[in-house]
Amino acid sequence: MEQTTTKKACILIVDDHPVVRQGIAFMIDQTPDIQVAYQAENPGEAIDIVRRHAVDLVLLDLSLKKGSGLDLIADLRKWRPNIPVLVLSMHDERMYAQRSLMNGANGYIMKEAPADMVVEAIRHVLRGGTYVSDRIKEEIIASAVSRPEGRLTDPVRTLTNRELEVLRLIGMAYSTERIAETLGISVKTVEVHRIHIKTKLNTQSLAELVRYAVQWVEANP
Repeated sequence: MEQTTTKKACILIVDDHPVVRQGIAFMIDQTPDIQVAYQAENPGEAIDIVRRHAVDLVLLDLSLKKGSGLDLIADLRKWRPNIPVLVLSMHDERMYAQRSLMNGANGYIMKEAPADMVVEAIRHVLRGGTYVSDRIKEEIIASAVSRPEGRLTDPVRTLTNRELEVLRLIGMAYSTERIAETLGISVKTVEVHRIHIKTKLNTQSLAELVRYAVQWVEANP
């Protein structure tokens, strides 16, 4: 009897650390139904791959060279509106999971999760589902049923996606020039974002903003 083979789902990994990409690829390639067909380290490479190849799911980190994973999610939606996107990131899901979903992601899982949980999250999203942890599900439900005036108790949640990225890089002791290079924007734009962040967080000086940013990064690695 002729043996039939099941076509594996083709995954694109987007992460700016080659060792991390290789580790994730090795883990996924052990499964019978999923394979890593493509890898990219920045948003430009990822968009190019998605435009030229049949990708079944994009697995991406939020911190990337030459751009932001949050922006990449939105850009992917422009080129392939229906492509499943799962965020696999080291950043605390309490701050980034809902933002990722709002930008168009189909799920969010942290890199510290066990390998079998990551694989199950991929399969769940491939089947058309949305994957987040039970804790985030509870927060989303609580946010939906709470009164609007009570939703934004943390001032950081008032920041835009780009402002949040700038705050994180300030907290990591990046210079203005390095932030501009990392995010692919101008120094002037970084300075404008910094002014808006300072106002929203009610910090009175650059030094106070830097202290705030450092403490926030330490609390939200």
